[in-house]
Amino acid sequence: MSEPSASIIIPVYNQLDYTLTCLHSIRKAKDRTPYEIIVVDDYSTDATAETISKMPDVNYIRNETNLGFLKSINVGADKARGEYLMLLNNDTEVKDGYLDSLTQIFREHADAAVAGSMLLYPNGSLQEAGAHMFSDGTAFNYGRGQSPDDYRFSYVRKVDYCSGAAILIKKEIFFALGKFDELFCPAYCEDSDFQLRAAESGYACYYQPLSVVIHHEGVSHGRVTREDSSSNAYQRENTRKLVKRHRERLADRAYPPGTWQDIAIFPRGTRHIYVVADHLLTQDHGGRDARTFEVIKELQNDVQVTLIPLDACYQFSEEDFMRFYDATAQLGVRIFLHRGGDPRVPVRRLIRQFEDQPECVILAGAAAACHFQQATLRWRAKGVRVILDAGPEEQSDGDDVRRAIETYLFGQVNEVRQEDYALTSVFKPF
Repeated sequence: MSEPSASIIIPVYNQLDYTLTCLHSIRKAKDRTPYEIIVVDDYSTDATAETISKMPDVNYIRNETNLGFLKSINVGADKARGEYLMLLNNDTEVKDGYLDSLTQIFREHADAAVAGSMLLYPNGSLQEAGAHMFSDGTAFNYGRGQSPDDYRFSYVRKVDYCSGAAILIKKEIFFALGKFDELFCPAYCEDSDFQLRAAESGYACYYQPLSVVIHHEGVSHGRVTREDSSSNAYQRENTRKLVKRHRERLADRAYPPGTWQDIAIFPRGTRHIYVVADHLLTQDHGGRDARTFEVIKELQNDVQVTLIPLDACYQFSEEDFMRFYDATAQLGVRIFLHRGGDPRVPVRRLIRQFEDQPECVILAGAAAACHFQQATLRWRAKGVRVILDAGPEEQSDGDDVRRAIETYLFGQVNEVRQEDYALTSVFKPF
């Protein structure tokens, strides 16, 4: 039997039907990552023990008393053999690729301590695309109740934390930071506290939209969640502890409560650039696309890139569209277009909502500059630096009309580049 790469830890207290559904979804998921399943039974009183203990592919552990959700996770971690700990509530159903895409985060981001899934309600609406905190310690699940295909929720992003219903943790880091802190027993805030502690230790937590998990919210905490007054008291008290411990970080990085969530998901001081192109960028096409991809990879840890493709995206087949979209989104690029391709998002909405956000706008080609003349004027009026990457292919020798258009466009921007460019020169350290 090969060693597992991931140890899937599922804490349970009764609710056998949910547990069986969860296990079935794991077994049928088409993931290649080797895994083991560890079910920690927190002294259930239903048929959980006699049913789960007989399953040959499950490492079944039964607590001698009811320890609570937090301690059950730590018990499972002590028995794990994998390099990664996949914490999974028993009221979840995983989709194909949920585990492979989470492990991909660790291969591509050396600072990753945690990677979290996109959580959906059973009706298909979004439950969470990462979670963030305001400066007073109140938190919000980004995207709750909205479409999972919306561009805002479809790219890899650093987050304050991902809810512990479905997160992958590097085991070495989990133990180095003391596992879940029993200060938060029996449950609530232990997951956010760990991820904030990881960030304060120089690591990062990432949201992975390709890892999709259905979550029947509110089942897994077992005994605690069925005593409403006690549950609410634990939540209030543990939130107070969380804020007290992380007050300095929140004051430095988080926005005040009430800040528009699409702004508040980024730490204060985040630098933004927008790249406007006449099509969805692809690594297959070479030329400017390939150069831009390489530059974005260099920039991804320093700035947030937003790509605004024009309507030429229709040229791609559905299969190609998804491949090109996901390849770009996996770089951490926010693509201003719904993941499914339609309906297209009106670009004027981005300009209106985020016109104060970018530090710089790159117009990739004359077509982009033509379509964004009004936006360019608005950006420049706000002090945004606008660069036209005309490129050698945009120069013309004999076409007087085209040359006149280009001359006009060149006068609308701050800078024109007609040779191979390095966007990194735009964003020198402060």
